[in-house]
Amino acid sequence: MEKKRFHLLENKFYWIALILSLLTLVPTDRHLIVWYGMAAVLFPTLLFSWIDLGPKYLSRYVKENRKQSVPILLFSTAHAAVLSKSFYMLWLPSNKLAALASRFHLNAKQALWIIILFVFPCMVCSLFVLLSFLLTKYQKDRRLFAELGVLLFFALMAFQSSQAIGCVLVGGMQLKHVFCGTLIVFAMISLLNVLLANDKASVLVGTLPFLIYSTINYYVFCFRGRELCPYDLLSVGTAMNVASDYQFFFSLFMLIGWLAWVFLMAAFFLTKRETKTRKKPVRLCSCAVCLLSLLLVFVLEKDTPVKSWALSGSQMNGTALNFFLQLRDGRIKTPENYSTDTLRQLEAQYQTEENAANIQKPTIIVIMNESFTDFRVLGNDVQTETPLLPFFSSLTENAIRGYVYSSVYGGNTANSEFEFLTGDTTAFLPAGSVPYQQYLIDQQYSILSYLHAAGYTCVATHPYIASGWNRPEVYSYFGFDETTFLSDYPETVLTRKYIGDREMYEYIIDWYEDRDQTKDFFLFGITIQNHGGYTYNNFESAVPLAYPTHYPEAEQYLTLANLSDQALEYLIRYFSGAPDPVVICFFGDHQPRVEAGFLEQVHGGGFDDLDSEMLKYKVPFLIWANYDIQEKREIETSINYLSTYLLEACGFDLPAYNKFLKDAEQRIPIITAYGYYSASSCRFLPVEEATENEKEMLDLYRILEYNNLFDKERISLIFQP
Repeated sequence: MEKKRFHLLENKFYWIALILSLLTLVPTDRHLIVWYGMAAVLFPTLLFSWIDLGPKYLSRYVKENRKQSVPILLFSTAHAAVLSKSFYMLWLPSNKLAALASRFHLNAKQALWIIILFVFPCMVCSLFVLLSFLLTKYQKDRRLFAELGVLLFFALMAFQSSQAIGCVLVGGMQLKHVFCGTLIVFAMISLLNVLLANDKASVLVGTLPFLIYSTINYYVFCFRGRELCPYDLLSVGTAMNVASDYQFFFSLFMLIGWLAWVFLMAAFFLTKRETKTRKKPVRLCSCAVCLLSLLLVFVLEKDTPVKSWALSGSQMNGTALNFFLQLRDGRIKTPENYSTDTLRQLEAQYQTEENAANIQKPTIIVIMNESFTDFRVLGNDVQTETPLLPFFSSLTENAIRGYVYSSVYGGNTANSEFEFLTGDTTAFLPAGSVPYQQYLIDQQYSILSYLHAAGYTCVATHPYIASGWNRPEVYSYFGFDETTFLSDYPETVLTRKYIGDREMYEYIIDWYEDRDQTKDFFLFGITIQNHGGYTYNNFESAVPLAYPTHYPEAEQYLTLANLSDQALEYLIRYFSGAPDPVVICFFGDHQPRVEAGFLEQVHGGGFDDLDSEMLKYKVPFLIWANYDIQEKREIETSINYLSTYLLEACGFDLPAYNKFLKDAEQRIPIITAYGYYSASSCRFLPVEEATENEKEMLDLYRILEYNNLFDKERISLIFQP
């Protein structure tokens, strides 16, 4: 018998000792680059040592299993490419990489190239060997643990691929989140295995939704500036209406992620199993594994919050886990201290007996202008020789003007509508929710409740497809007497492919002139002209920017905003000569999503904290009257408070809920889905971090909103017009 030679590098005890010694070099914060580096270098050798694989075995395996080997090798290469790109993006500018490199007398760039040129080839080798080994065991072993090992590995790799698709880096995640994200994918595969008792079909069908979700999530972030939420699935129809307005592109990360998944599936499906397992044990075992996986996720992540700012959910929790957490936290909880006694105390404080019937009642026109903003709110002037909003900026006489903060950016117009009409805020609702599609299922209190009681006829118009955001149903719940949509417009003049602001205002004027003049008139209109995206070839930009970098989307948007300004002038000029009193409230629903580089150019840097990020939710508003009203300037508030400003400008005695909102604004000047402005701290904070009197007011606000939206059986007298 030939004596086996002893190699130091194949001795497991030598490597264990080396690992322990290297651990002493790990910085106190255990930065993940160290763990990645050690794992990538040491794992292949440990693998060769413990499972007795060597070059001869690999060579023989490749020859005997060419069909499986090529996809595995390609997948391993793609996976290593993702990690290489990840490290390049994450660590090149990092001071911590430099600190690590200095321990080995290297600079950061040298350390980075060592990782890319040495560590990742080792990673390719290790993945190739491990996947080959697992598929060989799966091919020849009839025991269930061989199947579970393969399924768990594919769950891990599918998780990595889905993260790569969204340009999200596993290297920046906690190990616990990586583990739980993998368990969620594993649970899905196991659930399908219970139904199908077929490993290959379960892996294919079980992993594909996570990659599709990550792809959609990436595009939603690119176009909307936020991540996909479970409730967005209810908005598929609305999304399809406007999908053609955006340019879709395939990033390098997305290409690598999808190719890696394809290579994985190819390797698995080309593996011919020599033994078969019985279906009943497979189903029972898969059921147990599915339940255990989900239980582990619940236990390990019970205190993990949903992340919703920018791309933080996918970056910190992972796409699969963050979606799971959103489902967990999606149910509406009864607020603390919610009781009949609390409601009665609020009623006693805010209930009013005044009647609006005996005061002068103007015609009220509200225009929520699609994506209307003034980019100067970001911090600096926009470098262009063309005046951007000359008429809007000139309106000071008989005007209340300033800025409102929106809860949405780049889309989800319906939430701005909801906050204006109801006075409620989406800050107390699950991240990403759209009340129009989820919570409004019956008659709903709003500003219209008060106006109807005051004798107003209330109408709404939106020159676009009626099906968007479930508006016909919701408008009936609010009590609009009449609604019109795209099919009611003549469509004589289109801007790009939309009804222009000017044509919509002409339609409103015709409606005003044909109204029943024996009744007071309220109109709520939503424009469509400035809807994203801003890449239309049939529209010539007339507002050139003077930056070194060309920003075609920003130029197209600014041209549209300039047209909106001209249309507003037409509307105001007309009603300036109206014989009866008229009040016009005009505001943007959210900022447009244009090039990130342009926003940073105007801002003078990145949006690295909540205070600077909130500037992207700041839009201008104007309340103008064709008669004398008290003028106000430089107001900063949020959309949920805007209806209170409007009612006061019209001279009404405020209804009870608006009285409460006026008091709430004194302590909470601004509140949105992303945070509130803390007057005591002079900065924006997440709602969860409120303390003392600010928390007290937020709790009262949450109680009233819950009563208004969800507790229809004991609706408070505050919401009785």
